[in-house]
Amino acid sequence: MGPLMTVLEAVAYLKVGRSKIYDLIAKGELRPVRIGVAVRFERSELDRYIAAHRTPPRDGIGAAAIPESQTGSNRLPANQRGVR
Repeated sequence: MGPLMTVLEAVAYLKVGRSKIYDLIAKGELRPVRIGVAVRFERSELDRYIAAHRTPPRDGIGAAAIPESQTGSNRLPANQRGVR
């Protein structure tokens, strides 16, 4: 076990607000170490949370593989659809 992180350090590490940290604790998604009333986190617990919420890789750059028929990209530009 490495050094414990405070709530404010966890906020900075996860780049979320303080209330989000407490929400995640209340939901059981983050497991803190409680020392009296102090709330601390092991870095490995924060890394576990990140890994559990990582999104799967997408095909292509910057967009999921969605058929062209569903993206609307096969439609005519507005000036060719009779829209004024």
